[in-house]
Amino acid sequence: GARVEKLELPESALREALLNAIAHRDYRLTDHIQVNIFQDRVEVINPGGLVAGLKKSDLGRVSRPRNPLLFSMLERMNLVENIGSGIKRMRDSMKDNGLSAPVIDTGDTWFSIAFPRVLQKPAERDVPLNGALNGALNGALNGALNEGLKYLLDAIQEKPGSRRKELGEKLEIPERTVDRYIAELISDGKIERRGSKKTGGYWAL
Repeated sequence: GARVEKLELPESALREALLNAIAHRDYRLTDHIQVNIFQDRVEVINPGGLVAGLKKSDLGRVSRPRNPLLFSMLERMNLVENIGSGIKRMRDSMKDNGLSAPVIDTGDTWFSIAFPRVLQKPAERDVPLNGALNGALNGALNGALNEGLKYLLDAIQEKPGSRRKELGEKLEIPERTVDRYIAELISDGKIERRGSKKTGGYWAL
């Protein structure tokens, strides 16, 4: 029979996420739109949190563009619809392809939407999990940490004195993402910073 190619993630959902990032980002901030590809997800991050007066529960139902002139231009190009349906279309597209719903997260100055990937069997993965995360540590943290946080913990255990820039280069992720991961690990009590800033200090599990 004819060959049928099916993308791992639906192109329509990824396209919608990029358009959403372009249309709704805060152009007063100098940060760039980021597309991060991880082993367990593809993540699109844009500068700017939710528009004032908008809640996460409103997403997919209410349209409140941050940049109305830009949004209007994209609408006239038939790239977006002015009815707040972009999030819903992304969710529907993932569901139609038998995939988990995209995960939305937001802060005061950033907005992210992550599309879960179907993980391969461990033997087929491109990046093997380091043995340092096996045993008791792996069992305790597996349920609470995603792949990115696991790799960060692994890098910290290998070299506790690593700085944020060094960790970002090692894991091939932006420093901003490293900061977010570190903040989450500190908040969860998984790591803490010890030592003097003048002497460099180090991370401790």
